[in-house]
Amino acid sequence: MELNNQSQQVIPVVMSNTTQNNIYRYKFDKNFTDKVYEFSKENKNLNKEQFKDNWDRWKVSNEILINSEVERLKTIGCTGDIENKMFRSSRYYFSKKNEKEPKQRRKYVSLDRDFIEIVDNHILLQFANTNTISSPKDCYKNFCEHNVSNIDTEINRMFEDDNFDKDEGSKKIKKAYKNRYYLLSQKKENS
Repeated sequence: MELNNQSQQVIPVVMSNTTQNNIYRYKFDKNFTDKVYEFSKENKNLNKEQFKDNWDRWKVSNEILINSEVERLKTIGCTGDIENKMFRSSRYYFSKKNEKEPKQRRKYVSLDRDFIEIVDNHILLQFANTNTISSPKDCYKNFCEHNVSNIDTEINRMFEDDNFDKDEGSKKIKKAYKNRYYLLSQKKENS
């Protein structure tokens, strides 16, 4: 093997950091948003002319806040009529926005450990019996056909523990089966 002793010139490649993320929605500052939201809630039931008159008065009394927000948005690249955007946001977005109360979560009902073991054994048996992994849907269908009593027992157990609908119990078992199927198939692929 012959080595080539010619000198090679190394050309440095300079990567510039001028990659720019395109901004498609310019959001207002939190402090500004809070003030506009407060104004919108106070004036939400007014007609458009009254709202506009109150907006003009509010603009005069909050001129420094508005000017600083306009400058901030222009600095980050926002173009267009920013004050019009502020008015439209106040009139059509913030005044219509509702405060949502968080939903009350239901108590979590877990599946019995023995039942999960039955599910895992069935899935592993399906993997061992076939060279090609059948779909989770087909495996679950097979599981339901061969484990009717186990499924009914587990649904009844969940129903007794909490106010759990039998249909919800079936859905929970199906979801748990498919989740276990996914976990065990991933474990099989990685080993």
